[in-house]
Amino acid sequence: MSDHFHIIYEVIQPFSNSDIKQSMLGFTSKEMLRNMTEDEKSLFLVNKRNREFQIWKSPSLSINIFSDKFIFQKINYIHNNPKQADLVKDNADYKLCSYKSYKDKKNEFDFLTTIRY
Repeated sequence: MSDHFHIIYEVIQPFSNSDIKQSMLGFTSKEMLRNMTEDEKSLFLVNKRNREFQIWKSPSLSINIFSDKFIFQKINYIHNNPKQADLVKDNADYKLCSYKSYKDKKNEFDFLTTIRY
């Protein structure tokens, strides 16, 4: 998506959901800022004196998955998001989505694990 993303992940002990969210948001913020021009960075500047940036909206939304039906509903929502946003005509054309991995039954990303349904 052009201004947000969706991710489904499993929390494995000894980690907590807050550990994972904090690490993921911190890492992605630093990487995005590292790859931005100064003009692009200025769009995220929240404190000029300290040069503090805010990439992610706070608080970021997190929903616990409580059933197979619910997870598949969320996967379908994620897969249809690019088409709903008029970014593509076919969801398979959106490269930053797991839709094609599910459709072709082959992971497009080495870090992705798909759920068969």
